[in-house]
Amino acid sequence: MNKQTKATHWVLAYGRDCDGYNSGHIYAFDNEKDANDCERESNYSSDGLRYFATSVWSDVEEYCDDYNKDSSRYKTITT
Repeated sequence: MNKQTKATHWVLAYGRDCDGYNSGHIYAFDNEKDANDCERESNYSSDGLRYFATSVWSDVEEYCDDYNKDSSRYKTITT
């Protein structure tokens, strides 16, 4: 059965890579370690997009406003 867990950290993608992928990606996590690991691994393998981890909800809301996304989708994680 799926369980909803509150997200406490997010990784936000900015920029554009050479394959045409653009900003607008958000990854939600329930702990700092996983968010930091995602940020580090994504930046290591990216050819243009830059990833930033945050624990500040207003960063997510602003990002969603900029990219026309529904921020409520990132408040929880289904596990």
